[in-house]
Amino acid sequence: MKNPCIWLGLIFCILLGVVAEDAPVGGPGLFPAPDAYNSFGNWNRTYGPAEPQQIHLSIANEAKFAKVQFATSQAVQSVLLRYWPKKHQQGGRHKKAVIVTTSEDWTFVDGGSAKRPIYLHNIQTKPLKSATVYQYQVGSVNNKTTLWSPEFEFHTASRSNAFKFIATGDISLHLISFSTEVYLKQGSNDQIKSALNWLEEDLTQANRERHLRPWIILITHHPIYCSVEAGHVHNYERTYPIANNTLQTTSYHNPPSFFQVINGNAGQPEGPSPFITGDPHATWSAKRYASYGFSEVKVSPTALELTHHAINLDGSLGNVVDHVKVTKTTHTQ
Repeated sequence: MKNPCIWLGLIFCILLGVVAEDAPVGGPGLFPAPDAYNSFGNWNRTYGPAEPQQIHLSIANEAKFAKVQFATSQAVQSVLLRYWPKKHQQGGRHKKAVIVTTSEDWTFVDGGSAKRPIYLHNIQTKPLKSATVYQYQVGSVNNKTTLWSPEFEFHTASRSNAFKFIATGDISLHLISFSTEVYLKQGSNDQIKSALNWLEEDLTQANRERHLRPWIILITHHPIYCSVEAGHVHNYERTYPIANNTLQTTSYHNPPSFFQVINGNAGQPEGPSPFITGDPHATWSAKRYASYGFSEVKVSPTALELTHHAINLDGSLGNVVDHVKVTKTTHTQ
């Protein structure tokens, strides 16, 4: 295959379940206890039922919009997104703030015996200016009272063809989020077939548009390849270009197949999945790291750079533990 793509096995863990006597501290309905990791800030606490929590922002639609998703533990009447250019923040007042009231809302029910619901809200900005720092906050409205989140900030993509992202981006790349849960005894044969057909059609279309988006990144919950035999892999591992469980090359220039990154060590409470020192592992495994960290990706039409940063136990930024640059001769490959 002469169309290289990257498989990012991103591990997301949601701790939902029944409150029991042996439930972990900080579980549903229980007060949290400070831990060594991420010891600063006040995120590790019990939220009010209607208070916004688990706030995620992504840049979407050719980086012209931002989408914010958050959760509440009870249903609310409506939700709000308020944002403004940072340069217009003066004296604690939000100058030229834009308020969005239209949202997509749904309920997620966990698979435990208590069937505990959590209420999810997705709300999108209006068109954004490039190369601009914005501040924003979300609010939930109940009984004519609005509970606002703290203020956060993000920056939009630059005006050049190169950019960096930590979570997701959509310039010079085609980003696919594919659910692997359908394979874990949770999907019928028809559902599996439908999922594969959808993926094949999407990849076929993405290949036709390589001149617009040269890179393809596929994100799933479960990796294809890993050095740890586990249901959830909470560490970092990068492969060389690989196909059919076989090393294709150790070069990242015009690679003949995809390579994979497991990026599951952002802060899982049970700790990262360890590697055994000196253990034999497949030749396709290029880099392994078994502590906390996150990845940054820089994209241009003919190059993609991935840098993995270590995070210390106190939450501060550590050293660079991995870096790889993938290149190709033309952006239509």
